[in-house]
Amino acid sequence: MILNQAKADSDQERYARDLLARKLLKLSQSLDMKEASFPESKGGGKDYNSNDGNSFTSNTTYHSYVWDYCMQWIGNRYCRKWLDPYVSPHGFTGDQSPLEGLVGAEWKRLKKDDDPGTNGQYAIWKVEKQNGGAIIDVDGKMDREGLTKWELLPDVRKKVENVGEKTAVRQISLTYDDSTGKGANTMPNMEGLRMMAERWTKMYRNRMVANIGELRAAGRGIEFALGEDKPNCQAYVQALQREQEETKVEERIQPQAILDVETRAKQLQERYDACVALRATPVQAVNPLIQNGQVQGGQAEQEQYDKWAARVTIGTIDSVGLNPNSLPKPAGVNLTKEQYSSELVDYEVGGLNAKRVRATNSEQLQGYNDNLERAAVGMQEVAARTGGYVVDNSDQIRKFKIAPQTINAVQLNGLTPEMRGELAGTGFPRTSPQPAPSEPSQSLEQKPSELVVTRTQ
Repeated sequence: MILNQAKADSDQERYARDLLARKLLKLSQSLDMKEASFPESKGGGKDYNSNDGNSFTSNTTYHSYVWDYCMQWIGNRYCRKWLDPYVSPHGFTGDQSPLEGLVGAEWKRLKKDDDPGTNGQYAIWKVEKQNGGAIIDVDGKMDREGLTKWELLPDVRKKVENVGEKTAVRQISLTYDDSTGKGANTMPNMEGLRMMAERWTKMYRNRMVANIGELRAAGRGIEFALGEDKPNCQAYVQALQREQEETKVEERIQPQAILDVETRAKQLQERYDACVALRATPVQAVNPLIQNGQVQGGQAEQEQYDKWAARVTIGTIDSVGLNPNSLPKPAGVNLTKEQYSSELVDYEVGGLNAKRVRATNSEQLQGYNDNLERAAVGMQEVAARTGGYVVDNSDQIRKFKIAPQTINAVQLNGLTPEMRGELAGTGFPRTSPQPAPSEPSQSLEQKPSELVVTRTQ
């Protein structure tokens, strides 16, 4: 009787673990969650963006360029209408994700012809320059030199966040069992929530890594216009054979701006070599440049705002608790807490009352450690009151504390060791309590050239 009951318990436990594994695999392979480095995301077809490894067909898929895109040339020398960097051309076509369509519509609504952007706003962004002045250069493009602020307008940001929230709600619904109600009072599956947090943190980092590589390739002396359709330097050279600008005078593709004088003075091979070298330079490098054919460190004070923003974002993901203002930054730039904090629900001790607060990664990590310390102290008090009848395991509780800048956010947001242990013996590919060195959270890409997906997965 006892043996039969033990076997029944064991079978139920195995069934529960297998059910959890299938649920997580289903979640991981949904269109919004695919990411090229996670083994459980593997599938067929065009799953991933070629330049960043993120999902190709998600609601939040975003294919844009970091360079100015000419939508209409007049006489091959004057661009009648520029599409600003980070606005997706897909936002104006039938082939658009909800996010691409939203940003395109907002840009079209707010972009004013011949607007110099001098009143703290340009198109969909709040902008500031160190010494004031217009945001538009003599060619009519956005002038990014000397920017000290460049962020979405509050109402546009809210709309963008709403797309993300709807996507998250859709994914959360996949974490419920078919027989489980999905109402507001049903607690989502915690393993699924952690997988979502891990995956989207990695995807966000991927986008920043890709941005850095593409920004370096777009600089003076190189001007290779990369993107999802041309993910590396070689792809751009190949595209020149099909898409070179109409006059065939310059070695650039048709939508690009006229090349800088410094760039025109260089041979294509020289530009290609510089592109390859800078994309193979670590993302932590500050404003790297090519001098005498070699990669050299540039001055942080002169770094273009969006290069810095991508670099500092990667830094805060890779080192949880890092103060982003401690990293080298362009002249005049200083992040406020509002810019590098996020809104969250903070529950008081006991969990009955809650309020919305803004907290930085460092503050959230400190709050986690403080809660562990309170739990450890509580255990000590209970053990003392029972005269040793209850074992004092406060030291075990304290072992879960995390020192600032000792873990990356991809790993921190992922499955806990206990959750991974529950998946042992199932079809889920990552089940060891501690991540292996080869796992995505432990082998984060350190160079833009490492990120490109060169074949269909």
